[in-house]
Amino acid sequence: MAAKRFLGGVLLGGAIGAVLGLLFAPSEGSETRGKISEAAKSAGHKIEGVAEQVKEKLHKGEDIKQSV
Repeated sequence: MAAKRFLGGVLLGGAIGAVLGLLFAPSEGSETRGKISEAAKSAGHKIEGVAEQVKEKLHKGEDIKQSV
């Protein structure tokens, strides 16, 4: 359980850091919004992949702590 919370915190912190970095970077607003949109899509795809792996491991009865 602690590993799950830690991983969630790392992912959330990384996402917040990426968004803040883009917001404070010197570029046009439309360009920044596009970067944020792409970063959000990429993060969503990564999360979907991890969720699918966890689902498969749970379905097989494997311990998900080993993969975290």
